Amino acid sequence: MGVIQRQSLKNLLSAYAGIALGFISLFIIQPRFLTPEELGLTRILYSFSFLIATFVPLGVNNITNKYFPAFNNPDRRNYGYIGFAMLITLMGLFISFALLWLTKNYVMSVYQTKSKLFVEYYYCIFPMIAIFSAIFTLTTYLIVRLKTTVPPFINDVVVRILVMGVVTIYHFQLLTFSQFIYGFIGVYIIQLFLLLSYLYYIEKPGWIVEWSFFKKQPVSSMFTYGLMLWTGTVAAVGFKELSTIMLARFMSLEYVAIYTIAAFIPTVIEAPLGALEKIASAKISYAWNENNKIEIQKIYNKSVKYLLLIGGLLFVGINVNIVNLLNFLPAKYSEGHYVVLIISISSMFNMATGLNNAILLYSHKYKPGALLMVLLVVVNFILQMLLVPHIGLIGAAIATAVSQILFNGANFLMVWRYFHFQPFDKTTLLILAMITGCFLFNFIIPSLYNPFMDILLRSIMISMLYIGATVYFKLVPELYGFLPIEKIKTWFK
Repeated sequence: MGVIQRQSLKNLLSAYAGIALGFISLFIIQPRFLTPEELGLTRILYSFSFLIATFVPLGVNNITNKYFPAFNNPDRRNYGYIGFAMLITLMGLFISFALLWLTKNYVMSVYQTKSKLFVEYYYCIFPMIAIFSAIFTLTTYLIVRLKTTVPPFINDVVVRILVMGVVTIYHFQLLTFSQFIYGFIGVYIIQLFLLLSYLYYIEKPGWIVEWSFFKKQPVSSMFTYGLMLWTGTVAAVGFKELSTIMLARFMSLEYVAIYTIAAFIPTVIEAPLGALEKIASAKISYAWNENNKIEIQKIYNKSVKYLLLIGGLLFVGINVNIVNLLNFLPAKYSEGHYVVLIISISSMFNMATGLNNAILLYSHKYKPGALLMVLLVVVNFILQMLLVPHIGLIGAAIATAVSQILFNGANFLMVWRYFHFQPFDKTTLLILAMITGCFLFNFIIPSLYNPFMDILLRSIMISMLYIGATVYFKLVPELYGFLPIEKIKTWFK
């Protein structure tokens, strides 16, 4: 776990730097510099384009994750693998654009009543889809090359800084609204350019495909695998972006803005999982290729313990302070309070089940895993259709949370059934007891009139209790190498 821990720590720092910037952007800058409708438009453009762009690569990113080791030959420029991946992405782009053009009248009619501004800027999704598609393919390629720190930094940190810059320039009336939207798209053009520059920095990429080498590979198996998981990948992204798309259909864009900010907050909880997955998924893929089940079980067990431990503190910290946090925003955004709690619960469940999805998808049992992801988005879509028209924001949150809990529960059961991997032990129960105890402890902390001071008081007291219990019960043995643990323990006696 040494390499995984080091690279995961770098990814985690990058992820939290991105989240901190996202917090500044979504809590301080955008709600004050943009109207709720303007903010909602940027989110629906992003979500709609992001979802379609996931369809575009036609499974080549999944093929890259599993089969790239067979092409890994720097002396031969990896046999032109990046050129092959981009060629498939380009084919998917043509198909996607054709379908979008044929269905544009229907899509516009669906959003005409509640989200007229989206209809006005509908054509902006075309360049955004092309940009996102190329970004996905490049990022996947760089990560399987084990370049797992710079791409997340560009994607998580640099992009958010640029978005804040464009929003601020617009606020000071240096741009018209149309120019602001084009500037918003320009941010992702810069992101693509930076990823390409980094690719050329680390290697001279082989854009010319060596078809003679490709013909020697199990091409039919590769595409069967890629297309099967491609449906699952589209479903997974559809699950994440569906709430925004459905809210824009049934409610005004200002509610999309409220939901966007509320749903962003629980991403803090899941950030460690995303950071770990970037490197651990590649390690799991290599371990399956070598049939090293012991290594996979080891990664699975440690991932659950540490993710649950970190996620628990974040879950409690967010939800005991959420009312105070939302008080710093314009009054309209306080409606997102329960959205945060509901989605936080599903985020914790996701953390508690660790890397089960990666274990399943990179194994020979990937087909049931991919099918499960498709069922996930179907269930989510049905729940969104039933709940959003009647209970709005809370309905969207419930649909998202229930779908995610069912998905992760089913993933866990399949990993257990197929491979007899299960990561829970008495430590899991202890961590859950700590989370529960700290959450209940919040109710005996006196409330302060000043929201900022109240947040500070609760955060310090709960963190001290949680971290103290972690140290006392030796839940993180690695700490004993460089902290005076025994001296600290005497403080609790």
